[in-house]
Amino acid sequence: MNFPCFSAFELQQLEEKLARDYQIDTIQLMELAGFAVADWLRYLLKSRLRQEKILILCGKGNNSGDGLVAARHLANFGFDVSVLLTCNPTELKPDPFKQYQILTHFSVPILKLANLEECQKELSKHTVYIDALYGFGLNKPITGLIQDLIQMLNKSGKPIYAIDCPSGLDCTTGQPNGPCIMANATLTLAALKVGFKQKVARNYLGELYLADIGVPPLLYQELGFKDISNFEKLIIKI
Repeated sequence: MNFPCFSAFELQQLEEKLARDYQIDTIQLMELAGFAVADWLRYLLKSRLRQEKILILCGKGNNSGDGLVAARHLANFGFDVSVLLTCNPTELKPDPFKQYQILTHFSVPILKLANLEECQKELSKHTVYIDALYGFGLNKPITGLIQDLIQMLNKSGKPIYAIDCPSGLDCTTGQPNGPCIMANATLTLAALKVGFKQKVARNYLGELYLADIGVPPLLYQELGFKDISNFEKLIIKI
């Protein structure tokens, strides 16, 4: 199957054209992406609905918005889910902040990352981690407390599922930008990333899935993908 495959710059172009030419804003994509993530996890964890305690780790950017939406839908599906924010809510970008405000009306605990000791205690209470720390736009190494958090997650021995791309992975080169989430599986959104073709990237992606989040086929063609496969279902394993 010939699915679209973009660099980080091309993905930015795609988002800009969606907003400008199709009037599809980021927050609309976020809702579709978050539902796709929740549905994907419901499929992967379907036999363990009552056993798993899911922790979704969210940064400041738009990737965190996908995680916040996923938390809401997972709670609706009956999962025990919590969110760990690595920033104050007021530091979130506008669209993720809106998703945060919506989530506060649901019975989903929203925790704040204070220090590594508290974080370690919180991680030990959960059985599954969802990486919504950074998205495809990251182009510099992760440092500080988040770097330590990523290393802690990788050493936990518990399953990690990444939204769009593992945090710390350069989606254009496929190389880790310093510390990088080593996911058991990744659900990438709208298009594959060119860096995923690199052999080294597979060490971080785990099993790779692709989700349709409503990008018009015509837009893919406008961006140079003339012969693409239509999505036959919401989520496809690559």
